[in-house]
Amino acid sequence: MNNIVFVSFENGGGGHRFARTISALPNMYWYSHTDNGINPWNINTKNTTIRQRSVAPAHFDRIVPDGKLPPTWDYVKDFFPFPEYYYSVFKKEFTRLAPSTDKSFVYCTHSKPNELLRWFPECKVINLIHDVDSLVERYMQTTAKFPGWLRMANLVPEDNPHLIFLQCLRESKKDFTFADIWSQRTHGTLYKDDYYSEYKDSITTTFTHRMKERVNTDHQLVLNVKDKNWKEIKQFLK
Repeated sequence: MNNIVFVSFENGGGGHRFARTISALPNMYWYSHTDNGINPWNINTKNTTIRQRSVAPAHFDRIVPDGKLPPTWDYVKDFFPFPEYYYSVFKKEFTRLAPSTDKSFVYCTHSKPNELLRWFPECKVINLIHDVDSLVERYMQTTAKFPGWLRMANLVPEDNPHLIFLQCLRESKKDFTFADIWSQRTHGTLYKDDYYSEYKDSITTTFTHRMKERVNTDHQLVLNVKDKNWKEIKQFLK
């Protein structure tokens, strides 16, 4: 499996906007749909049903003619604690759903490059590097407000422990967010504004450690991107 290009970034790192840009290249597949935009540069949210786009308009889903391509493990790790099992499912689902094309599929992911290369040793990875402070600020304005409900009925059985946890949260607050999930795990309650500083400090600590690892990534299939050199990026994606 070598027809995936991963855009690897931290939450709030603008990865979907970057991915839309490279999806305009002739050798990249675009998930053309009214929910995403018929073209990658169409980011108007008037006709979308994707909830995340109300907060981050550049967001998109991996919609293909026969459904939706499976996400990387970072997106579903709370449902599937073991990546070994999940990626066996991923590869079957990807093979079943991916349309026949000579183009590469652009995947947005929060998995780090070394994690991706373990499971996809022939795929290219664009590793987005950011200043942690500005990244955290954007996270608090976007990802923290993302809808927390995730069902994935085609992959997750009804008795999954994390799904039951989400269902309980949904009973307390129908439109609960990522911040509510953090708060429930940390304080046993829904998110309150009083928790803002603690939540922000927690995200800062996490991103600081992860960004150090990103900065030190060195692999021939990984392009580290801080200041976007589009000529270099285009050459890497040939």
